Amino acid sequence: MIQELLDRRLDMWEKYCVYSCFVVPKGFSLPKADKSDGTSMDVDVLLDKDLDADKEATELRSELQLLEKQSVLSYECAKDAEDCSRAA
Repeated sequence: MIQELLDRRLDMWEKYCVYSCFVVPKGFSLPKADKSDGTSMDVDVLLDKDLDADKEATELRSELQLLEKQSVLSYECAKDAEDCSRAA
């Protein structure tokens, strides 16, 4: 009995999601697929883009770490210079 109630409610929720949440807005459409190339080419292109994105993300993380180190060093240098000027 409880399972039937849950199933009914889940079914209503699924219908709501399908008809309300996942509706493509009017005026939007998917680009026409080129039937001559097949889908394997599309998958390869997507995988290449994914690998490029991963590579770029790794490079950006490295650059961010380098900038953070430079920022810390710059702050420490400024702090040391300030301490020296106070001592003089």
